[in-house]
Amino acid sequence: MFSTQDEEEQSLREQGVAQNIYGLGSFDDTYSPSFEREPNKRPSTLWGKLARSVQDSWKQFSQGFVEVSHKKALKYPSLLFFGDSLTEYSQHVSPSEGVGWGALLTSEYSTKAEVIVRGFAGYNTRWALYMLPKVLQAIDLSYLKLVVIFLGANDCTLPDSPQHISLEEYASNLFKMIKVVRNQQVHAELLLVTAPPLVEELWEEDCRQKNKPVLRKASRVEDYVSACKRVAAEAQVPCLDLWTSIQQQVHWQTFFTDGLHFAEKGNKHVFEQLKTIISEKFPNLIAERMTPVFPHWTEIDPIHFTDAFDKFFIAS
Repeated sequence: MFSTQDEEEQSLREQGVAQNIYGLGSFDDTYSPSFEREPNKRPSTLWGKLARSVQDSWKQFSQGFVEVSHKKALKYPSLLFFGDSLTEYSQHVSPSEGVGWGALLTSEYSTKAEVIVRGFAGYNTRWALYMLPKVLQAIDLSYLKLVVIFLGANDCTLPDSPQHISLEEYASNLFKMIKVVRNQQVHAELLLVTAPPLVEELWEEDCRQKNKPVLRKASRVEDYVSACKRVAAEAQVPCLDLWTSIQQQVHWQTFFTDGLHFAEKGNKHVFEQLKTIISEKFPNLIAERMTPVFPHWTEIDPIHFTDAFDKFFIAS
């Protein structure tokens, strides 16, 4: 197959370098079974030169990366949305629901902050109060900028419901949750969101179709909305009154899929209302005004690209 020993050795060299390129060995141990390679001699073939170039480039990059990683830490500011199914389902994208308000916010802040959605379907404020410290423990609180508490839709169910919480306890639980956040000694802003209105006819129809008891009444929601607003005022926390803002819209009943959970129009409304109150109460958290965590591609020098990234790292 080979006419001379030199040709055989040259082929073996190329095979060895190719193996190393594809991760089958180290670049410093070029395959040479039938001869001893001279110390520190670089491969003379095209494959060898390519392999050495890749190795040298990787060493330079990895050394720089290690140096930066020891000195810097990349951190996203975070916004926490804490609630029940109206929060959990906000991540949904479907024909009936459209794009959920949580997903819309995630897109809005995608390069600026981390949107943390912690919704628990069926939860009332008693269970949520127990969960809140555990949720906060899993978050880097030093970068937490906003906590939104969106609860009450399950508390206001009829007394026969296992989810029901009295009006007095509901208000007390909201106060306690505000205290939990403030006791963390973080600089996060707080926002309360009221329960939305209930479309009773849609809810009753949904319950009949699913053969489950009807344990909600539209008339019960308003008292819990008032309690939420009262707690916000006494605790000096802004409050988004969804119950009122939704009913001010034309054909607001179409904002819901089953009378309780948001349809596409409802999700868009919640998203816009959250953006509005954030811009009014927390202007420093308006997405357009926040600095991106990473540079825009037009700010990156193709040669000295690390310079553009370094200024976006936050010292740890």
